[in-house]
Amino acid sequence: MGLDVPAALAAHRHLSLLVLSFVLLIDGPADRAGDGRGGDDLAGDGHAEGGREGDSSGRLVPDAWLTAHADLDIPTLREAAALPLPTPDEQFDELVSAVVDRIRGGLRAG
Repeated sequence: MGLDVPAALAAHRHLSLLVLSFVLLIDGPADRAGDGRGGDDLAGDGHAEGGREGDSSGRLVPDAWLTAHADLDIPTLREAAALPLPTPDEQFDELVSAVVDRIRGGLRAG
C-alpha cells in the first residue's frame, strides 16, 4: 500500500477507533430501533439515537429544544437541523472515504 509500518499502525488505530465509535453511536442504536427495542437516549432528550424517520431521534438538535428556543437567532443551525439524516450505510461510506483520503494524503506528503 505504500505506508511504512508506523504509519500503517497509526492508520489501523484510527480506523479501529472510528469503526468502534460508529458501531456504538450510529449502527448499534439504528439496529435496535429497527427491531423495536429502540436506541439509546445518548443526548438525554427523551429520544433514542438511531431512531425512525419522522421523530427527532439522532437529530443534530432535538426539535423540542429548537421550539423551546425560538427566540434565538440561529438560522444556520435551524437549517442544518431540518436536513434529512443520512442512513447508517451512508454515514459508514463517509467514514471510510475520510480514512482513505487521509491515507492518500499521507502517501502524497510522504
